Amino acid sequence: MKIRWIKFHVNCAIKQGDFYIPVEGVQKLEGEEKFKLEHKKGEVWLVDFWATWCNPCQDPMAHNQHMLEHRGAEWADRVKIVGLCIDDDKEKLKSHVETTGWTKVDHYFIEEADKCRDDYGISGIPHVLLVDTNGKIVFKGHPYDRENLEDDIDKLLKGETLQDIASNDDEKEEPEANMDVDLATAISEID
Repeated sequence: MKIRWIKFHVNCAIKQGDFYIPVEGVQKLEGEEKFKLEHKKGEVWLVDFWATWCNPCQDPMAHNQHMLEHRGAEWADRVKIVGLCIDDDKEKLKSHVETTGWTKVDHYFIEEADKCRDDYGISGIPHVLLVDTNGKIVFKGHPYDRENLEDDIDKLLKGETLQDIASNDDEKEEPEANMDVDLATAISEID
């Protein structure tokens, strides 16, 4: 019997233009309770996937803190900047946040970071999601790929769209399918 292999490629990571899907299994810095991080309609979110050991993550996280120090009162409960840390050690995260003074950002620890990275198609950090007031992801990529996140947030709060946003999701060209195989034959061989 001749064995044939059929290779399937399924890509279902959440992309720019999709709606934010709640991240499960997150914890606040204090406490052990795990919960879903759900977007609230009417809020603009900047979700920053980062790690304490990641040197390129440090400046964007410092910028997040700076934005909240200067605009937090004005943005009040309409803007949420979320730090989703993919470290292996929650205590290290707590210590890092305290040492750096990045206490205005809503920091969360996620134990199942691999699943979250797969769900959102994140291959490197830092990586941010900019989520509009309806929960739609309007930008997904490296934070430095946006000229001015502060202005982006203000526009989204006004209900404006960001026309110049281009996704930097790693869109890979699909491999050419081998169409020499008859589908009925392939299915019968699989059976």
